[in-house]
Amino acid sequence: MGKFLGVTVMACACLVATGCASAPISVASSALPGSTAPEIDQQSALRRAVDRLQSVFEDRGWIRPANSMAASARGWMARLTGQADEDEPIIERDDQLPYLAMTDLGSLDNAAAVELLRMDLEQADALVREVDIAAHMLATTEQQISRSSLTRDLEHVERAVAHSRQALETFDAAIAAVAPRLDTESLDHVHMQRAQLASHAERLRDRADELANLRHYLRATAS
Repeated sequence: MGKFLGVTVMACACLVATGCASAPISVASSALPGSTAPEIDQQSALRRAVDRLQSVFEDRGWIRPANSMAASARGWMARLTGQADEDEPIIERDDQLPYLAMTDLGSLDNAAAVELLRMDLEQADALVREVDIAAHMLATTEQQISRSSLTRDLEHVERAVAHSRQALETFDAAIAAVAPRLDTESLDHVHMQRAQLASHAERLRDRADELANLRHYLRATAS
């Protein structure tokens, strides 16, 4: 996240992937220690967008549900430390990706497999772009925000970045599973959509950098 350090604060607030310029965020009073500025609409929109992304990504099997991974980790830790009940089943991680298990992609005919992948890549990309737009609106708002609430916003964007990368790994595995039997044109279309999703996921990384630089400015101003 430090790649933008050394750039002026006004420039950081205006950096966006689309290259457009916007008015910088107003930080005059929100920089004060203990600021109690209420959550603004842009923050609410961002957090809803990230929660929606996570919910759909989990439901569609593009990422593993957070609760199942946590339960699996707790189970294995209990076994390693001898604290697990002998009669208590240990939740083990399934080696097969949820997406492949849910869709049974390998058994679909070529046309159906391509259509499923294209539709899911399109939906995933739309959700990532929704977060990107919401983060951009927050990064360029002129309304006052507190440093602590901006920290929570940054955590949400970081979560969306992580989920997007996990989803890309899932789609890579799915594409690899059907690639040998697809014609060149169909495979090219799928790869193109995958590349578009990857591009927008990387743009979320830039949004996180913008918010991190704004938070750094608020901290510097408060001190």
